[in-house]
Amino acid sequence: MILLPTAYLGNLQYYSKLLSGEACIDLHEHYLKQSYRNRCDILSAGGVMSLTVPVYHTGGVGTPTREIRIDYSKRWQHRHWQAIVSAYRGSPYFAHYEEHFAPLYRQRFDLLTELNDTLQRTVLHLLDPSGGAAARIGYTDRYVSPSVPSDPQGQGHTPGHLSPHTGPEMQTAAPSRPGTEPHAENPAGTASATFDTPCKAEPARYADFRLSLSPKPRLSRPDPTFAAPQYYQVFSDRLPFAGNLSVIDLLFCEGPAAADILRAAHLK
Repeated sequence: MILLPTAYLGNLQYYSKLLSGEACIDLHEHYLKQSYRNRCDILSAGGVMSLTVPVYHTGGVGTPTREIRIDYSKRWQHRHWQAIVSAYRGSPYFAHYEEHFAPLYRQRFDLLTELNDTLQRTVLHLLDPSGGAAARIGYTDRYVSPSVPSDPQGQGHTPGHLSPHTGPEMQTAAPSRPGTEPHAENPAGTASATFDTPCKAEPARYADFRLSLSPKPRLSRPDPTFAAPQYYQVFSDRLPFAGNLSVIDLLFCEGPAAADILRAAHLK
């Protein structure tokens, strides 16, 4: 099994593992700031652009990711969607998929995990309309310590100490307000977040990618199970190819072929 963090519109490496049928997402891990848990990278006319979901600092060291709340004091939804439209409206498949994503940037999600899961289910539905890919993803029911021997194949993905989450992207926690909970039914037509599918292996058998799937070079590790694919990208006439961006870059550019590209990128 492959142990993953939650991710905001995760990159190709992340989705290649989700489609493998072996993924388990840890919602009980200690939240890590400046990570793909609340950030994604897209390709704009000016180059790679990072989009970050602002979140509240809801506790001290070791706050579980499942408790992290989104900060709506900033108009991040409007900015993110405008950036996505500006970057991909000229791509071959943006018009086909726009209606699946646009409503989600008008919907309010209280928790980061709820936002990420709804976007993830939307992407997986477009990659695999049968629903099989989403059904095979499990969720932890407890905290899995980084000290667990989670790298039986020696791939270098056993993480070290998880840093406390402080910094500019974290704000002092605001009390939850009635009426701000996400709608039970999301407009994209995918299932709402339940997180009730258990993982299929004991923690000692996980290949742990919670820390190594990181935008930080000091944390990122080589991944012999991932072969970064190349494909057509918008702005290819003026910009060099940018690898391992958010899955929406591949989806908007390659459409129905995206799933096969991701499956081929996962090496057993």
